[in-house]
Amino acid sequence: TRFRSPFPNRFVIPSNSELGEIEHLLESKHKIYKLRGLLKALEKEFDAIYVDTPPAYNFYTLSALIACDRAADAARHLRARLAAGPGGLLARLTLVRALLSAGHIKGALEEAREAAALNPNVAPAALALGEALLAAELLPIAIAEMQRALRLDPDLPRARRLLAQAWLAAGEADKALEELR
Repeated sequence: TRFRSPFPNRFVIPSNSELGEIEHLLESKHKIYKLRGLLKALEKEFDAIYVDTPPAYNFYTLSALIACDRAADAARHLRARLAAGPGGLLARLTLVRALLSAGHIKGALEEAREAAALNPNVAPAALALGEALLAAELLPIAIAEMQRALRLDPDLPRARRLLAQAWLAAGEADKALEELR
């Protein structure tokens, strides 16, 4: 719900206290890109969109940075966070996605390889590596990693879409269609 502000042509979309309670649910479902999609849908209606975030670098701040085409800033923060301590898989996978969004394919590939090496039996780690390999146009290895992700967890729709995209890039349209069925 948006509300008209006292200023001409200005609207406010407020937050609420429930966001703090559901942050872990949003993180665990990798919804960090949802805000970007919502803002893209509003771009044509507004000349400018301002996103106010909490003062801490948390899920909402990283999501806002990525949504505002500042994925490189999000990646810098995530790298610092990982350097400061062991860092979790979610932080590393988010870093891979932020680096890919910022066009830093080599860095994304390095981080994805690290995530997959540290978590060899975790489907999202294999998927992140497959996605980075696809961005690097290393198609046979990307296909193998996405297939591995699907063996680890057959219920990953993103893995199926990316695998279809990889098959298509490899000139295998029939295999791409099969993945989408």
